[in-house]
Amino acid sequence: MSNIYNSWNKLQQGIKTIESNEKIPDSKQSKYYSDSDNVNASPNSSKNLTANYVHGKKSYAGALNVKKPGDESSSKNTSHTGPYSGRGDLTYSDDHFRSSVASSSKSNLSFKSEGSSASAQSKHHSSHDPEEDDQHPVYASMESCIDEKSPAEDCFDYFTFALFSPVTRALLGKRSGKAYHKHKLIDDWAIHGLWPTAQKGGETLQDWCNRIFLRYNEQLLIGKETLVERLRKLWFTFYDESEKTDESFWRYQFNKHGKCATRSVYVHDQLGYFQLTFELYDDINLKKTLADGGFVKGTYVKLTELYRIVKEKHGYYPFIGYWYDHITQEHYVLEIQLCYDHNLKPINHPEERHNDPHTKNIEISYLARVPR
Repeated sequence: MSNIYNSWNKLQQGIKTIESNEKIPDSKQSKYYSDSDNVNASPNSSKNLTANYVHGKKSYAGALNVKKPGDESSSKNTSHTGPYSGRGDLTYSDDHFRSSVASSSKSNLSFKSEGSSASAQSKHHSSHDPEEDDQHPVYASMESCIDEKSPAEDCFDYFTFALFSPVTRALLGKRSGKAYHKHKLIDDWAIHGLWPTAQKGGETLQDWCNRIFLRYNEQLLIGKETLVERLRKLWFTFYDESEKTDESFWRYQFNKHGKCATRSVYVHDQLGYFQLTFELYDDINLKKTLADGGFVKGTYVKLTELYRIVKEKHGYYPFIGYWYDHITQEHYVLEIQLCYDHNLKPINHPEERHNDPHTKNIEISYLARVPR
C-alpha cells in the first residue's frame, strides 16, 4: 500500500506543478477562497467548521429522483451522474464568528459492513436502529480510496450542501472592512458549495480523492446559457476583490470539491456537478422552507425552533451557522448546511447539536437589509 501511495503522490505532485502554470493557479485560488480564514474551529472537530449553528432534522420520503446512467425509472430527467469528495469549511474572517461544533455519534451515515473489501459495499440506514449503536462504522480513507477507479463510497462519506445569506455576509464584510458586490444582495439564499465530505482524513483525503485527470474546463459551459445564468445568479463570488471573479470561483469549487464528487454515479463530470447542485437547491427551496415555518426576513426565532423548521422539510438536522454582531448585539443566521448520503437521501449533519442546552434558546435574527 505504501508503494501505491508513493506512486499516486508523485503523480499528484506532477499535476500540481502543471496546474501552477495556469492563468489562475490553485495556490491563488486557495488564498482567495481559503476555507480557514481566521475561523475558530472546535478542537474536537475533524473539520474546520466554524460557526454557532442550529440543526434541523427532517424525515424524508425518499431520495431525489435523480436518474443514474441507464436508469429509465426515474421521473426526473437529468443528464448527470456522480459523487462529491472533500470537505467544506466556513470561510468567514471575523473573530465573532464562533464555533460550537461537536460530533454526533448517531448520525445517519452510510456504514461499510464489517469485513467488506475496499470496493463500495455500504449499508444505508434509512432509520436509526438502537441495536446498531455498538457497530463501529468504517469510514472512507486512503486505504479504501486506492486509485482513480475507487467508487465514491470508498473516498468520502457523504455530501455537504452549503447555502448562505448574502445580506448577513454583507454585514460581516462591512464589519471587517471588506467591500461586496451590492448587486449580489439577492432576495434568496446563495450557494456556497457542494462538498464531498469525509468523516475522517481531512484535507489529505480530499486531495487524494480528487481525480487527477480532470480539470475545470470553461469551454464546457459554452452553449449552456441557462446553466451559466443560474451560476451567476446563485453561485457567485461575493466580495469585491481583485482577481476574484465568478468564473474563478466555479473553477475553484470544481477543482477542490467537484473532481472528487465525480466518483459518484450522480455526478460523473463537471456539468453533472453543477446540475446536481442546482437540483439540491431547488429541492430544499430554503427561502420558502423557512417562510413556511414562520421565519421570514426581519423576524426572530430561537435556535431550536430554526432546527425544527429546517427538519420539517429536509427531514434531518442540518448545520446552522450564525454570527454575533457586537455592534447590534444580535445573532444573525449566516449559513445552513445540509447533508446527503451516497444515494442522495438526506441525513443528519454529523456535527449538528439541535438540542444543545447552551445554545438552543439563542434568538436568531433573519437579516432583511444591511444596517447602516
